[in-house]
Amino acid sequence: MVELEKINAEFKKQHKLEAQDNYNNIVKERNNSYATYLTNLEKVNKEIDESQKVQEKINNIDASSLEKLGYPTGNEVNYLKELRKEQEAYASQMEKIKSTSIDNIVETRPTYYEDLKQAETKYLSQMEAISTSSIDKIKEGLTEEKVASFVDMLSEIGHESPIEHATFTFGIEGVSRALLAQITRHRIASFSVQSQRYVAENAFEYVLPPQIAAIPEAKEEFIRAMEEDQRHYENLTNILTEKHKKALLAKGKDEKTAARMAQKQAIEDARFVLPNACDTKMIVTFNARSLMNFFTLRCCRRAQWEIQDVAIQMLRLVKQAAPHLFAKAGPNCVRGACSEGKMTCGEIKEVRAFFRNLGEKTV
Repeated sequence: MVELEKINAEFKKQHKLEAQDNYNNIVKERNNSYATYLTNLEKVNKEIDESQKVQEKINNIDASSLEKLGYPTGNEVNYLKELRKEQEAYASQMEKIKSTSIDNIVETRPTYYEDLKQAETKYLSQMEAISTSSIDKIKEGLTEEKVASFVDMLSEIGHESPIEHATFTFGIEGVSRALLAQITRHRIASFSVQSQRYVAENAFEYVLPPQIAAIPEAKEEFIRAMEEDQRHYENLTNILTEKHKKALLAKGKDEKTAARMAQKQAIEDARFVLPNACDTKMIVTFNARSLMNFFTLRCCRRAQWEIQDVAIQMLRLVKQAAPHLFAKAGPNCVRGACSEGKMTCGEIKEVRAFFRNLGEKTV
């Protein structure tokens, strides 16, 4: 019991510190933005002063002075009118920016901090309830509405560590070994993949890229390459099997055992000739936090087409299973600005609309 109390105390302490850090960082960011605004405002005021000085000089210019400066005497009036008009419009615009922006910041800052403080208080209150309650009591108090509210709140304040306890397992098939190389780069996940070492690839299936399938001559060339790879694989398997079988028989193995062991040894090396297009299947398990990162990277339109397609199908499924948890899942532009810089697809509105409707169950 004493040990449980220590764990609860440490749990409470950690989450309080994390929530406070989040709050402090947001306040710091807001203050920095305000300081930048004040600096810009000071520049604006200087520009207004310069504008007024220019205006005074213009007011003191007469026709004779213009002649001395080299301006044609017939245009001095128009010149004065246009220049004064531009300066007055500029000064008026700067004055408007100055007065409006200050009022807005003064009005919104207290509201912003109050909302942030309320979110923090609500979070700490819920953490307090969790850390002082027994597991059985927590389970008794859980309702679908409470869970949804808690998950929404975690999403709002950006606190992601609790969702690591939720895991999702997917069965993926009909994908290429090229996709396997990409998806296993997401290291905080567990993978069980069809073996090419112990499973013979007789008449192996393959993934045909859409861009190749769309061009008849490219498709024909691709299929021919796959057939050649299959033939090379089978020839290598036969050659190596015969060699290994003879060696095993010489060591005293019986015919049946030697044949079985020889084939396994043969396909272990023959598989090196198989292409990236070769079909595979796998079981994958992600925790929710890692899965969110996966969707951010792989649902983007700049992701490679095959893994993007798989990621979107996975996101559609989890949105149906846990809509609150994955309400904001998808590429970065779903939640804010595009993170791809000059490489952006330029279709943020379309992307947001697509992922907003993703996961809706059809009748």
